[in-house]
Amino acid sequence: MQQKYTKPLYLQMKEYLLEQIQKMDPGSNQLEPENLLSRKLGMSRETVRKAMSILIREGVITRWHGKGNFGHPAVSNLTMRVDINSDFRRILRNAGYKVKTIRSETTLKHPSKQ
Repeated sequence: MQQKYTKPLYLQMKEYLLEQIQKMDPGSNQLEPENLLSRKLGMSRETVRKAMSILIREGVITRWHGKGNFGHPAVSNLTMRVDINSDFRRILRNAGYKVKTIRSETTLKHPSKQ
């Protein structure tokens, strides 16, 4: 029997938030409060927080204490993010580049004692 794979709820919430952020009009980038999102979408507040935490780490959302959460559409539309992905070769391959690694060697020579 095959089981249908479904994404965890926090990843579904992350995708939903990304879609909302990408649709934002300039100047209106405040997200709905976490408690409203959880009620509106029928998910726990912890699920909403987990998704937002990932997007905060990625720089897509900024959380301002006392003001709310703000989305950054320009950041969410970037295709190559070196700051959050350490495998630079994979980033380039995913962007369609042909990657070739050439070994270079560095040596350290001490100055002569003359």
